[in-house]
Amino acid sequence: MVTQKHLIGIFTRQDQTLYDWLSRTLSAFPAVKDVRTVFIHNDRFVQFSEEVSKCTFAILYHSNNRGKINVCDVQHSLYDTELEYLYTIYGKNKVLVVIDDVEDSSFDMKTRILTQQPNINKWANGLFLFSNEEKNSLNQSFRIRPWAEHYQNTNAASSVQEKLGDLQRLIQGTQDFAHVDSHPSPVCTKKIMALLLAVVIIFAIVFPISIYAHS
Repeated sequence: MVTQKHLIGIFTRQDQTLYDWLSRTLSAFPAVKDVRTVFIHNDRFVQFSEEVSKCTFAILYHSNNRGKINVCDVQHSLYDTELEYLYTIYGKNKVLVVIDDVEDSSFDMKTRILTQQPNINKWANGLFLFSNEEKNSLNQSFRIRPWAEHYQNTNAASSVQEKLGDLQRLIQGTQDFAHVDSHPSPVCTKKIMALLLAVVIIFAIVFPISIYAHS
C-alpha cells in the first residue's frame, strides 16, 4: 500500500536526453506523483537549493558516457557538495544515486565504487548501476509493470527488473537497500524482553502461592 506519493527530483550535470528512460520509469511507479529534472550549475547553488525544496525525494544521476565515475571523494568529483546537501535536507532514506552507461553493472563493480567513493554510501540509501545494454533494453521496449510486487515471484526476472524493483521499493519506503539484514529491530527486541520479564514476574508470584496452597 502506497502511503505517500513523492515528487522526485533528478539532480544532475548531464543532458536530459541521457536519462529520459529514468524519468519515464520513475513516472510509472505508484509512489511517484511527478518527476522534476534539475540541472546543476556550478555557480547557482541558491537555485539548486530552491529546486531541492520543491521535491520530497532525490535521485542524483550520473552518466559514464565520458568514461568517468566521479561522483564524490575522488579527483575532479562532480557532486560532493550537492550530494551532501541532499542528504542534509532529505535524510539518507530519501536520496539515491543512479549511474548508467557503465560497462560493468555487477555487484562487484558497485562494491568497488562504494569503496573508492564512501560518501555515496554515507549520504545515499542506495547506488544503482545500469549498463548500456540494460539502458537500451528499456529505451527500445519501454514497458513498465509493478516489478516491486511481482519480480520476486518470477524465476526468469532480469537484472533490470530486479534493480527497478529495488528502486521502487526504496521510493515507497518499504526497504532499506543499504542495511538489509535479519536482525530484529530495537523496538521489537524491547517488546520481547518486556514480555519475558512479565512472564518471569508472574511465575515468581504464582509459583510460591501454588506451593503454599498445597502444603
